[in-house]
Amino acid sequence: MKRRTLIKSAILAAFAGAAGYGGWQAYRIFKTPDVADLKNHLPLINALAQTIIPKTADSPGAGDVNAAAHIVRMVQLASDKKTQNSFVNGLADIANAAYSRYNKAFENCSPQQQAELLTEAQNSGKPWKGSLGKVQQKLLGNSFFTTLKELSCEAWCTSAEGMNQGLAYDYVPGSFQGCVPLAPGQKSWATK
Repeated sequence: MKRRTLIKSAILAAFAGAAGYGGWQAYRIFKTPDVADLKNHLPLINALAQTIIPKTADSPGAGDVNAAAHIVRMVQLASDKKTQNSFVNGLADIANAAYSRYNKAFENCSPQQQAELLTEAQNSGKPWKGSLGKVQQKLLGNSFFTTLKELSCEAWCTSAEGMNQGLAYDYVPGSFQGCVPLAPGQKSWATK
């Protein structure tokens, strides 16, 4: 009799723990995000964007074109609440991981350390495959890394420096040519 009571109590405690954890995660995802605080994290966001699109010899990095301003504006104005929450939580998670692992801010870490932290953020935010991934994205919104990567690329490609130095931008392109092979070493085209 006591064994049954113990097993029932253990199962009940496991269900209560799972429900509590699920409730906490739901609260983190669906609460009203503090997107006004994102302006305080501009150096961190610029460092993250610079890690995604680094500076090369002939083109600027995403941090050099101030991608953080575009990222913050798009998260505040054009993202749903779930994506905003995952972005704010992801920033906090990556800042805490940098402090706990390297005892310094993400911006002050070496490029290798920054890449390691960003790779961990990418792996933790990977969606499931197939239909479950679509449901997950619909219910939970985009992950932190997905949002950061998309907005960093968008900010870089639409900046004047990115278009003129990183892409082959032609202000007046002339006629449309659908499928033209690129010459060796030629930059891809940018249009606006």
